[in-house]
Amino acid sequence: MPYYRQATIKFQYYLTGYSTEWSDWTTATQKDFTNLSAGIYEFKVRARINNTTSSNVAIFTFEVLPPRYATKLAYPVYLVLFFVLLVVGKKMYERMLRRDHQKYPVA
Repeated sequence: MPYYRQATIKFQYYLTGYSTEWSDWTTATQKDFTNLSAGIYEFKVRARINNTTSSNVAIFTFEVLPPRYATKLAYPVYLVLFFVLLVVGKKMYERMLRRDHQKYPVA
């Protein structure tokens, strides 16, 4: 039987920008993080084999992007849409006033 199957392997993780300290030792080989805000994170993992902590730390850097509705491009689009709605609303109101003025002319 291979050595790694006989050994007790535990892991500890730390997520820069999220965690405040290293996690408790666990045999779980995966970790889920939910609701991370946009930004760049470093996921660090270290192992302990038979109560001997490895000096190696694996580091995985990743970026969580903001949702599309909150990107830098979305805000100018919202601004343009707002002004288009203002102009369309003004035109509709003026058309309604002209129609009312034609129906009920001022003497």
